[in-house]
Amino acid sequence: MDGLGWFGVFARIYLPLSRPALVSAGLTLLIFQRQSYVWPLLIGTDAAHQLGPIALANMRGQFTIDYGQLFAGSIVLTVVPLLIILRFQRHFTQSIATTGLK
Repeated sequence: MDGLGWFGVFARIYLPLSRPALVSAGLTLLIFQRQSYVWPLLIGTDAAHQLGPIALANMRGQFTIDYGQLFAGSIVLTVVPLLIILRFQRHFTQSIATTGLK
């Protein structure tokens, strides 16, 4: 470790120690931004570029609701973040387990 520059210290010491916290913050941000509804509803005017929650809300008709299509869309919107969280579960639980330790 002697003779390392600033980037070497950052890459070999700080980054490995802060990886669980970075993964946890990234997963939280991903889930909150993926499930956002109001901002894309206000800004997005093109039907071809709608986000998942808005497209899911627009699936219902005026008098009928196709529950099979609605449930399939909600499963797809739920499975993708779930798979990402399961992939990084080790880092996420390590971040929670080391919270509050000095």
